[in-house]
Amino acid sequence: MLGRLAKNLRFFGFDTLYVGELEKERRSQDKDGEEKPLEDKEILEFAIDTGRIILTKDDQFALRDPERVILIEGPNVRDQFAFLKRRLGLSFNFDQANSRCYKCNEILEKIPKSIVEGRVKDKTFAAIEEYWECSKCKKLYWKGSHFDLIHGLLAKFDGIRDDL
Repeated sequence: MLGRLAKNLRFFGFDTLYVGELEKERRSQDKDGEEKPLEDKEILEFAIDTGRIILTKDDQFALRDPERVILIEGPNVRDQFAFLKRRLGLSFNFDQANSRCYKCNEILEKIPKSIVEGRVKDKTFAAIEEYWECSKCKKLYWKGSHFDLIHGLLAKFDGIRDDL
């Protein structure tokens, strides 16, 4: 439901999961790999057990526990970020060193440039000095043009970010 929001929050260092990931993990642990969606009760129990809050667009689910479940407003990620900033008082500061893996939510580790040689394009290797790697999925990250303040990811959150 809010997978794009969850993944974008990871760039700003927020530890996020979304139901699709939990269901996929459950299928991988299930012997027959049966596709069985998580029930609302299971999602709420997981949040309580792990000390998480739940973000949802499901107004009925939000009524189950108004302190732990937040009904997200806004049609797109930018508006949803603005809502979270207002509702929860979140600060959005981008720092690659505190960012999490977009793909699997793990904390990124700074790695020596020499380790990425041959794993990125020669032009990228020559231009970029700092790299981070996900310890789980091994995805590489660097602050390249896709983070550009004019047209990239960070521009999408201009006016919402606190680090401008």
